[in-house]
Amino acid sequence: MQNTQLILQLKKCGKMLYQNREQEAYDAINNILQDINRELQLVEECGQTKIRDMVLWAMQELITCYKLKDNLGLADLLYYAIPELVQLCDNMECV
Repeated sequence: MQNTQLILQLKKCGKMLYQNREQEAYDAINNILQDINRELQLVEECGQTKIRDMVLWAMQELITCYKLKDNLGLADLLYYAIPELVQLCDNMECV
């Protein structure tokens, strides 16, 4: 499953930040953002507005932490919050 791969990438990137491997993580974040954006498009196509709003919030938080170089905030989002949302997207049903 593609979402399983995305979850592994998210957790790996979060772990890099926890280990102070900032440059590697920031390089990986650029690719991850594209994958999350694709996931968001699928959510919108299915009409799941609550899930969409949660994903949008996580993306806004991710971008804010990225701009502020808040590595711990990024790590928490990438390792915990966003993988849970991706899993939720994986389990959603289109209406």
